[in-house]
Amino acid sequence: MLSPDDLPWGSDPAVMLAELLDHRPDWHRDAACKEHPEVDFFAGTYAALDAAVDVCGRCLVRSECREAGMDEPAGVWGGLTPEERRRLRAERAADAAAEAGRFTAASVIALRAEGLTWAAVGAAVGISRQRAHQLGAAAARMAQAAPGEADGPTGPTAARAAQTAAQAPPAAA
Repeated sequence: MLSPDDLPWGSDPAVMLAELLDHRPDWHRDAACKEHPEVDFFAGTYAALDAAVDVCGRCLVRSECREAGMDEPAGVWGGLTPEERRRLRAERAADAAAEAGRFTAASVIALRAEGLTWAAVGAAVGISRQRAHQLGAAAARMAQAAPGEADGPTGPTAARAAQTAAQAPPAAA
């Protein structure tokens, strides 16, 4: 078992803090948030989040912070709330799929699960809103019919869902 004396900084908290600060990314020194200790960047209220977003709006390293915090589940990072970061991740995933020229029923479902509207899902993968809705409905039917076949984006369930959606009449969204 490790004791504090086994650590590179020993048991001295001041040395530990200095060591941790030495390993921060360079952009941290220019972050506006460090000048605003009164602002809670991890608060759960809209008013506190608005205050944090306002600070980020004046920050010189907003883009670096945003990228560093993209996978963080809480707090305001680079001016984005957790919900905004989740949407941005979904949009980036959709852009990557569209760039690669491929999408599947499973990717349509994943984008929808990230909170995108059917119109946004369709636009993201280069299909109509109606077709995105059809693929989603077909995939949901397939998942209910064969719950043991969770197969990922290219397996038999996704293929059947896409085939079913291609044969289905246009759905009203």
